[in-house]
Amino acid sequence: MAHKGMRPVDAADVPEFFYYLYDRKINPARADIFLSADGLMVVSPRIRDLLMQFDLGKTQLYEMPIYKSEKQEPTPYPPHYLLHVLERKDTFLPEESENVKQFVVAPEPEPRPGAYWTSVYDTDELAVRASSADGADIWSYPNIAYRVFFSDRLKRAIDAAKIKSTALKFFEAKVVG
Repeated sequence: MAHKGMRPVDAADVPEFFYYLYDRKINPARADIFLSADGLMVVSPRIRDLLMQFDLGKTQLYEMPIYKSEKQEPTPYPPHYLLHVLERKDTFLPEESENVKQFVVAPEPEPRPGAYWTSVYDTDELAVRASSADGADIWSYPNIAYRVFFSDRLKRAIDAAKIKSTALKFFEAKVVG
């Protein structure tokens, strides 16, 4: 859960390898970026090389071999990387965003202080401060689950490298101030 929640983990809790639940191949439409069955972000060596050209801040990349099964049978794939986003920026502007609300615990009438922000029917349009452009090129906001932000410069580099993945969808954030 710490990986998916983008929180630090102990070295003992970092997976040692990836394996297929069934004897599968990497889907070509997701070859460069995909999510594991547990929801972990996995990137190819090509993406890792591109990311290393940018400011990742605290974000970590852990090299992982990919095996056919838990028995560690080899595959033709090179090691891939677990992308563990740890950099955080407090630049999200909920009041400038559209279709977002704070999670409310039933039966409470109001969200708790610091409650997570969530999309209303997957139609959100997030807004961030202009200061998001400063520092790390990939980050998360502490109270938005499962969202990763990319700088414009990193997004342009991904586009220029013609990297396409059905597992990576970009949504433009409104920049304010």
